[in-house]
This record gives sequence, C-alpha cells and structure tokens, in this order.
Amino acid sequence: MFDIPAKWNKSRHFFPERLQSWGFIPLQRSVYVYPFDCHAQVEWLVQELKLKHTVKYMIAEIIEGEEDVISAFVEKGILTRAHFSDAKKSDSNRTLRRFFKRNQK
Repeated sequence: MFDIPAKWNKSRHFFPERLQSWGFIPLQRSVYVYPFDCHAQVEWLVQELKLKHTVKYMIAEIIEGEEDVISAFVEKGILTRAHFSDAKKSDSNRTLRRFFKRNQK
C-alpha cells in the first residue's frame, strides 16, 4: 500500500509500474497484492526510490473477494496447480484449495 506525493511524480508512476512488471495485481489504485513473500524485493525498490515513509508492506491472510484475486494470479501463470498440491499439505490456504477444486479441468 502506498501514498506517494504528487510532487514525486516520476516515482509515483514508476513504483506501481514496477510492481505490475513483477506480477503484482492492483486491488485499488495504491494497493497491490502478490501471493508469495516479496518483502525483500519491495524493500529494495522502496530504498532505491527513497519512498520509505510512503509505502507500507503487509502480509494478509484473508482478502474479501480473494477468489477473483486467485483467478487473476492463475491467469498470469503465477499460481498453478502445483501450488494447489502444496496447499494440500497444510491448512494455511483453504481458499486456494477450494478454488482449484471448483475449477478442476
């Protein structure tokens, strides 16, 4: 999540463009999500662009409407059936398991 001031216009546009190039998807204009740990990459970008006080990193377990988010990551090829197999091994991602169960080919 970020709130980059308009006076930093170049970084304000570059930051979300870079996130999208890495496979992040926007939930809102300044809220992007990714299904895996990416703290190091985001922190690197924040440091490079000097955005420390304008970007907040979160780890969320539940997102309202998460099936649409999962579907978007599947369409991009970021999540695959292999992730479904990994999810079967733990209870940490019931939504991912339900998604693939409902969308079996």
